[in-house]
Amino acid sequence: MNREQANYLAGLFDADGCASKHFKRKKNYSYKVFNCEIAMTHKGVIDWVHKVVGFGNIYHIKIPKGLGKKPQWRWRVGHQMALNFAYSIIPYSIVKKDKLQEIIDFYVDKQKEKKEKQYNDFDSFDPDWSKSYKGKEELDSETQEYVDSLKEKI
Repeated sequence: MNREQANYLAGLFDADGCASKHFKRKKNYSYKVFNCEIAMTHKGVIDWVHKVVGFGNIYHIKIPKGLGKKPQWRWRVGHQMALNFAYSIIPYSIVKKDKLQEIIDFYVDKQKEKKEKQYNDFDSFDPDWSKSYKGKEELDSETQEYVDSLKEKI
């Protein structure tokens, strides 16, 4: 997507888009999900958005009941794709800039927590792991020497 397309998409998203968050539940936990969506009655524009962005899903909402109602087309992205979309249009967005920034902040913080967890798991690393090796075969002498040399370095 080039700068002109990103600028147009930001305007389209500011006018006809929606950034939402909701919670999904699994058996033992719940988690937050962010979505970005553009809804219109003109399918051609939604197809163009999908083509330019390169990801997302298109949904068709059938004709609602009532006078003057038209069928609606929606392009939607969620999770990591919502983050990628937010990154690409936030410099050009005006109205929904705060919502896009909220998506970016959430997923960036989530990635930081994941990295910190990995580092914390490394702190609990047992340098004497070879004794707890539960394989059927013993380590060969060359591998055992290598493991011992690593233990000395740690």
